Amino acid sequence: MSNNGSLIPTENNPDPSSIRIILEGGKISPPSNLKIETDGQTLSWQPPTEADKETAYQITYTSATDVHTQSAKDAKTTVASDLKERRYSVAVRAVKNENFSGATNPLFITDGRIPKDIVTSLLVQPMGLALSNDGWLYISNFGGHTVMKARTNGKNEEVQTIITYSEPNHNFGTARGIAWSDGWIYVAFQQMVLRMPANGNEKDIVYIATNLNDPCGLALSNDGWLYITIPDDGKVVKVRADGSEHTTHNFATNLNHPYDLALSNDGWLYITIPDDGKVVKVRADGSEHTTHDVITDLNRPYGLALSNDGWLYITSPGDGKVVRVRADGSEHTTHDVITDLNRPYGLALSNDGWLYITSFDQKVVRLRGGEDWVEAGSV
Repeated sequence: MSNNGSLIPTENNPDPSSIRIILEGGKISPPSNLKIETDGQTLSWQPPTEADKETAYQITYTSATDVHTQSAKDAKTTVASDLKERRYSVAVRAVKNENFSGATNPLFITDGRIPKDIVTSLLVQPMGLALSNDGWLYISNFGGHTVMKARTNGKNEEVQTIITYSEPNHNFGTARGIAWSDGWIYVAFQQMVLRMPANGNEKDIVYIATNLNDPCGLALSNDGWLYITIPDDGKVVKVRADGSEHTTHNFATNLNHPYDLALSNDGWLYITIPDDGKVVKVRADGSEHTTHDVITDLNRPYGLALSNDGWLYITSPGDGKVVRVRADGSEHTTHDVITDLNRPYGLALSNDGWLYITSFDQKVVRLRGGEDWVEAGSV
């Protein structure tokens, strides 16, 4: 028999003289355009032209130590949940009337939680992170006395210095928190918060708030307020983000060294309290001033980021890891996202599910925020 088929006895008559021919690739074309969708969970492909309601599909996952098969009725399926390895080659065959097509070109996928270095040059103790909507990552470079920007695709040659804030250029002190909105970046320096164009034009710097006691975390609301943590004063203040007014207003007080902030679409302001090992939330519109515990018993949490599907991501520098928890408080169990980092502080989460993290070994890493798969090399 040729390599295009095989000979087997029929099911009702095991006599080898009664033979059924199963052709591979002879009666149905292979699927095409196999890909992993942006949700990190779905494989999809283009059905062959001969496909009809009788057509099914066989998906084969192959790694160095594991081969796993899966069946699907439609031209898409959720990635198998019981894969044992972190990297696979995937191929799909169409099945019709017990005939198998040839396989698609292989798709190489990898566990999206494997970190990739995005920025590795020019950084010294990076702290805060902010993402723009045009593919730039902004970094407060605490030890380097600069504010940097880099492409989120990880091309190190595109790392740029926006501003150097040490003498003789400026004497703003060290930078921690950073935020981005509509072409502007906001940076928390030692005694002030500044707004500057994301292109680094220093002539357009605006002093948003001054005479602050070492501000740290920043969060911008849709109605034009900038929220700022003042750890040593035990409070969160707010000020108009457009610079039209420079008076800060106490928003939440009597907090034990609040550090970072994140603002949800449904109006909650989340605050890390490292010394208490917890994250709390409060209504951002000021309708109530009571804080509510979201998660406790953490090891000095610092950075925060919120996802569109209700996860709150938290850095834990002392543990060297990032965890996530349901932001609505519906469960109080943390889930490890990544471990074995060197003092992760800053976090930023893109709308398409990529998590960016600063590490004190002078780099920024990127990985998927959830249990997702990505095409290998798709940094």
